[in-house]
Amino acid sequence: MLILYVIFFLVWFCVNYKRYGMNGSSFLLLLFLVSSISSLALLYYYKTYDSDRISVTAILFHITCYTLFFFPAINFANKNIKSIQLPSERNLNIILYLIIVLSLCTYVSSIPKIAHAFSFSNLSEARKLHNTGELSEDNSGGIIDYLGGIGQGLSFYALFLFFLIFSKKRKLNLILILLFLSSFAIVLSNMTMMGRDGIVRWILFFLFSYFCFKKSLGAKFSQQLVRYSIIPGVILLYIFYLISDSRFGEKDLGVEYSLIDYLGQSNIYFSYGFNQFMDGVAGGAINFSFITGDRVSLNNLNEFVYANYHLNTFSSFVGSFYFDMGLVATFVLAICTYLFLSIYRLIKKNDLTKLVVYLVVFEVYILGVFYYMFYGPTKVNTIALLIILTWVTVFNSKVSLKK
Repeated sequence: MLILYVIFFLVWFCVNYKRYGMNGSSFLLLLFLVSSISSLALLYYYKTYDSDRISVTAILFHITCYTLFFFPAINFANKNIKSIQLPSERNLNIILYLIIVLSLCTYVSSIPKIAHAFSFSNLSEARKLHNTGELSEDNSGGIIDYLGGIGQGLSFYALFLFFLIFSKKRKLNLILILLFLSSFAIVLSNMTMMGRDGIVRWILFFLFSYFCFKKSLGAKFSQQLVRYSIIPGVILLYIFYLISDSRFGEKDLGVEYSLIDYLGQSNIYFSYGFNQFMDGVAGGAINFSFITGDRVSLNNLNEFVYANYHLNTFSSFVGSFYFDMGLVATFVLAICTYLFLSIYRLIKKNDLTKLVVYLVVFEVYILGVFYYMFYGPTKVNTIALLIILTWVTVFNSKVSLKK
């Protein structure tokens, strides 16, 4: 039955690609199509999951939620990104400098920790120590660490703004180079815990941003950007392989399987937990503590819900909502998101604030092929800060123009 995912995303991708080419929307759909194909491979080629536990009802609900969440965002990316009106250069630079400074804090905070983590001859040992909280015992945090946490949360926006501004100016300057380097903050932050997520996120962010502006850049500048990105891309892939090989290379199915499982398990585990989590477990307090007031951290769901498999696995961002809030609340959230984004696209001018709001949504969806990653207070505060700052910047630009 997992073929339903493949058919759904294949049809949607082909329709979007035929009409708009390979843009940001097409990339998002392609990402979920590849994830769906990986799910099929896990179930029928590797046969590491139980096909009897795949629920048609769960798949149809999952697909319905994907449609409601994705449609208005995809519509925005197809029709609105190219017409975004940027604020004055002076006001825009305030945002760019802030991103660069906060990302520098991530560099300062992360590099000593990375050096310590990579000092282990067996990188998997460093990962185990991180999981038990013993990898950086002497690290007491501090203001630089906190600001660095904000900086790594801005990586997507640093990279997207780099592409956006470069597509308009068609030349590099110091601030654009620093902005590009700032985008690696997420990679450095994640490498401190010997994780692969940061590398995967950066690659996904790069591809999304590139496809959004591929046509605007033209062939010459598009090729130039690809050339600039080859060296960091190869380095990231090599580090990704080292970490993967250290953590999964000794397992029977090897590194290749771990990569396919990494990308394809979400659809399978959504079905596995569909009946068990129909009423949810925390009423939104896992993912939306800034609304509920209380943060519920369920690091081990198996202590709360019985299952004969490990529940702390990927289940897509829809699965994260579903396991937290249950069927009805997740469906209501999907409908409300659909209505808000559809109306917001129509009633507000295409300014930087509007762009940032939709970029937040796209970041949720792109990373949501794994799970919902915006549950932490630092991430929520970072996004709120960015939206408020862009609104103030846009407003200030309008006031300056009137004068």
